[in-house]
Amino acid sequence: MNMTNPPVFQTKNDLESVLVAVNDSLPLRKIEAMLERTDLSADAKSIALEVASQTIVVAGQIVQIGRKIVSFALELARTIPNTLFGVALALVITALVAGIPVVGALLAGLLKSILLIFGIAQGALADMRSGELGARLENLIAQLMPLKDLSA
Repeated sequence: MNMTNPPVFQTKNDLESVLVAVNDSLPLRKIEAMLERTDLSADAKSIALEVASQTIVVAGQIVQIGRKIVSFALELARTIPNTLFGVALALVITALVAGIPVVGALLAGLLKSILLIFGIAQGALADMRSGELGARLENLIAQLMPLKDLSA
């Protein structure tokens, strides 16, 4: 599977192309191997594998939608390093503030949400400016759009 340049569809309702794109996700064994190399908890890995095993039936064909979602999430984690750095920085600053004697715990509780929001926002802005994240999200939406029309 070519995860760097996924196909872009010219017609919105090209069901065959959508089925090919969704079913062209990473196989479950590769998803499991990638998850095992992460620092996620065993529960989070189990939930991700459960999501990856989900299927739907569209026009009489089985679609591996869960594999596509988890594959995209894993790809996104590699694509948004600035956002992940922003979150990590916010958590480190919160831990440092919590270490202040007497008022640290209170301040950390108040600042944690603000710092996380700021870190995520700044990292996401930096990632969006790189252009790759926005293009990948638009491409995923374009690939899955025909499924919206069929779900009614």
